[in-house]
Amino acid sequence: MKIENILQRNFTRISDKYRKFALAKDKCRQCSIYNEYKQVGQSEGNALDPTFFFYGEALGKDEVEQVRPFIGLAGQRFRAELRKHKHVFTKKNTIISNLLSCRPKNNKFPRPSDGHEYFMPANLLKSKDPYAPYVVSNALSVVKNCMSHWVGKEIKLLRPKIIIALGATALDYMMDEGGITANRGKWVFLNQWRAWGFATFHPSYVLRCERRNDSHVVQQFEDDIKKLANSWHFVVTNDKRLKLSDDEWKKQAALDNFTKKKKLSITSSSSSKSNWSKLIDSYGGLAMASFDTKKADQVITDEFLKKYTKLDAKPYDDPFAEEPPF
Repeated sequence: MKIENILQRNFTRISDKYRKFALAKDKCRQCSIYNEYKQVGQSEGNALDPTFFFYGEALGKDEVEQVRPFIGLAGQRFRAELRKHKHVFTKKNTIISNLLSCRPKNNKFPRPSDGHEYFMPANLLKSKDPYAPYVVSNALSVVKNCMSHWVGKEIKLLRPKIIIALGATALDYMMDEGGITANRGKWVFLNQWRAWGFATFHPSYVLRCERRNDSHVVQQFEDDIKKLANSWHFVVTNDKRLKLSDDEWKKQAALDNFTKKKKLSITSSSSSKSNWSKLIDSYGGLAMASFDTKKADQVITDEFLKKYTKLDAKPYDDPFAEEPPF
């Protein structure tokens, strides 16, 4: 299928900038991962102004054949969960993507321990050999190069309000958080992207757990998506940081960097509160649940959500409720 037809099929909304981005991505041959199956993947959904940005690890066999993300068995499990909340997640307010744009060999995500050699253009790695078109690279460099060129640029271009990591690898690479079990189902503000972050298990893991009758993980996955669907509107609409202009955000970020350098410890009982704290307090009585001076991520706890929202209440009435779900 021609790339223009793929873009027309995959996206309900698409900007001219994103179209150019997708066309450039389709021509990417920057590492040897492409050589395994010779297909660059594309995202799917709203490529103009999405609210939700879901991302996993990489393409699988079905994704390569159809040039669509999350379309295999695990993808169908994921989409089925989204359809339970079709009044929230639709193709007109959501986009789904992956860390890697190509399918790695045998679906094995590149890791330093896999013993596999990867190749990248010498100019990207600043090789000392001017005559070597390609040089051997490690797994970490390959993944980070792909991320910086594609999914990282994609997020900056689309500026979603909520970024959702599917699985431990997605969480670790994009949000610098280790351990999906410990970090799943939590709201955390990501200064790097000026967006709220959320994480849950990868659908392939959920599918494996279903097959071995591990209902605990399956229930947690379903609870996470339900929590995301029922609390996102409160989280987003009450965060004034998302409404700041770019210049205002830069000033606020500079203020935060100054705070971090001073290594100030900020708590809800502190006599001197930063603008961040005052900002959060103005949302309706929220004292700082936690303030990480290293990452400056504001965490919204379940206790707070239970106090100020009803997780089982009727979710926000999305204007695209009648649009086709995933």
